[in-house]
Amino acid sequence: MDNIFNYIHYDMFKVLSSKDREFNYDILIYLYNYFCFQQGGAKAIKNDVILDLERSIDFKHYKDIDDEENEDIKNRSKRDIILYKYNQFKKTGWIEDGYNKDLEIEVNLTSPAISILSNSNDFYDKNKCFTYVEQAYIATKELSDKLNSMTSIIKRYTNNILSKEQFKANDIAKNVYEEYIKILENKGINNVREKLENMFILDYLILNEDRHLNNFEIIRNVNNLNWIDIKDIKRIDLSKLDGVVDEFDELLHKYQSTTRMTDRRINKICTLLISRINKLENIINT
Repeated sequence: MDNIFNYIHYDMFKVLSSKDREFNYDILIYLYNYFCFQQGGAKAIKNDVILDLERSIDFKHYKDIDDEENEDIKNRSKRDIILYKYNQFKKTGWIEDGYNKDLEIEVNLTSPAISILSNSNDFYDKNKCFTYVEQAYIATKELSDKLNSMTSIIKRYTNNILSKEQFKANDIAKNVYEEYIKILENKGINNVREKLENMFILDYLILNEDRHLNNFEIIRNVNNLNWIDIKDIKRIDLSKLDGVVDEFDELLHKYQSTTRMTDRRINKICTLLISRINKLENIINT
């Protein structure tokens, strides 16, 4: 008779029926989300996975963390526990690993593991939903209680600050940007606004989300430190971007073994680039 055990070895279910099954299951769900969403299905270096689990799993929440002989191992270091569980999951068929060309150990979930966890993840989230809401409520209530315990003078001062127009985030950002332009103009730099706008357009096209006031380039004379200019990106002619997406796609695939980007991720990036070019064209033409 055809059943699940014809496709999935019964050893896999040992970790889900053991005394510390809650701890095992939470790690497996974390690994499922790590590999399927954060990694996009790609393999990861074993040491990176171990370090990520060490940082992310709160061991204090679990009553039982045992070895295969049901002996308590909670007194071991976090790393020792994670390494033990790693080997246990590998032995029972949840994860697989192997050496890459740089002799680093790469790891991923097995196909049966992905099949089991993809179907159980929805159920798990629904049952955990109340816990997440409850935790959010508790955290909000604690914050509220702390604020209520403030002295009346501090409360009045805080409310006064928050109510002032100049303390709104958007206004602060706008004021800083305009002030920055004035400083550059006072230093004798021409066409500042246009040059900055060209820089932002290029950032938008190359998906750069790390532009901030600490990495705006200013060119200075090395002898007297006088301000000469800012990095001048020539006006972008969108008509010259014909074929750039295909070229970008080709380059990403060419260096795929180095970047470890999946085909799915490359496709999304190229689709996003097309969308941004089209949006800029619409803005210019309206």
